Amino acid sequence: MHVFLVGLSDSLLWQVLVNHSSTVMVTTALRHVRVVMALAIPLLVPLLVLLLLWGTRRLFDVAAPCRTYRRIIVQAAGLVVGLSALYVLGGLVLGAGFDGRPSLLALLADLPQRFVPPVYLWDIEPRFLPVSVPSTVLFEWVGGGVLGGAQLVGAALLPAPGPA
Repeated sequence: MHVFLVGLSDSLLWQVLVNHSSTVMVTTALRHVRVVMALAIPLLVPLLVLLLLWGTRRLFDVAAPCRTYRRIIVQAAGLVVGLSALYVLGGLVLGAGFDGRPSLLALLADLPQRFVPPVYLWDIEPRFLPVSVPSTVLFEWVGGGVLGGAQLVGAALLPAPGPA
């Protein structure tokens, strides 16, 4: 099912980007449609998989220990808040390391894009770009820190394997 949905999103994007004569269409109206599709379709695939899993949850008889999900949510939220604060405060401190010194509002507006995989942002122009090594690390690795940290949180909360 997941493979079918990914294939569908790829074919729809291909149809929007290239017409029958294999030239890229660059009309203003199509550009807006392309941006909406480029952002919506990659987000719809995981949503559909989540709905599929939620709808069939009764078929899975594995239960997590008490308070496991609450701990995961609290720790993941703390991770996101901490890395968000690091990005905003670090961006203010390293402001000279960007092509234009970003303001607090610019950093807050850019923050959600740092948590999205870069492949989904191919059609969105960044408000500012890093020009130094520390600002590049901050700009490019905050999202990876959230994903890596979420995996560590999930792995730490797994119950220890019992005797075989």
